[in-house]
Amino acid sequence: RLGPGLRQCWMFKSHGAESLGTIIDAMQEKVVEPNVQLIQQGDQGEVMWVIEEGVLECFKVINGANKSVKVCKRGDVFGELALLYNCPRAASVFSKERCVLWELDRETFKAICYEAAKSSVPEYEGFSAPQVAKPPQEPKKHAARRREGVSAEATSQCKDSWVTP
Repeated sequence: RLGPGLRQCWMFKSHGAESLGTIIDAMQEKVVEPNVQLIQQGDQGEVMWVIEEGVLECFKVINGANKSVKVCKRGDVFGELALLYNCPRAASVFSKERCVLWELDRETFKAICYEAAKSSVPEYEGFSAPQVAKPPQEPKKHAARRREGVSAEATSQCKDSWVTP
């Protein structure tokens, strides 16, 4: 029931069926009642969520006042920035109504990303052009990770949606 929604999400678009299945299997369902705070701005994050049902609102302290900066709904992902960039939470998030969320923890997220990057390295092993015939191992692995990663445009859009009032 979560697969079609995840395929539309910018974060999971590049994953194949097997990888996406692993991600879904690793997620835990969480039902949240209205007016529950899931994230506190500035805290360290250990989990991210995908919204199956419900609406949540994101608030950011701007010039000393709490301002609503985003409303998240079915199919949206939130809490991912702390996992992607190992940074404090960018905003506080509250449920506006009863929500059904799917939670993914940091360690599982990192393991899945590592495996996806590792599995794409063999594609670069057969290069024969003189410029890339014998590159060191680390740059090839880095290239594979970058190829599988999130585009700069998607990352920028995601960051902007959290920090722009």
